[in-house]
Amino acid sequence: MSTSFRRERVTRRIEHVVPASRPWGACWNEVSLAIHAATMELREAGIIGPGEEPADDLIRVLPGGDEIVVFYEIEEAAARK
Repeated sequence: MSTSFRRERVTRRIEHVVPASRPWGACWNEVSLAIHAATMELREAGIIGPGEEPADDLIRVLPGGDEIVVFYEIEEAAARK
């Protein structure tokens, strides 16, 4: 009898990209709207409940060359073909 099993997971990354041209960068309102949109998507997906705030590390913000990337990742079971 085998004591191991195979598991395959796929991580899907969803990004909201805010332009941040130099030298001024991005407007706080645009970044805030991107964070709000990501939060609403997480609620619609049932990852966080209505009225709940996302955990501190659920939504990430990264600087890019000329953009700010607001993203979250969802881990899903992989379908085997």
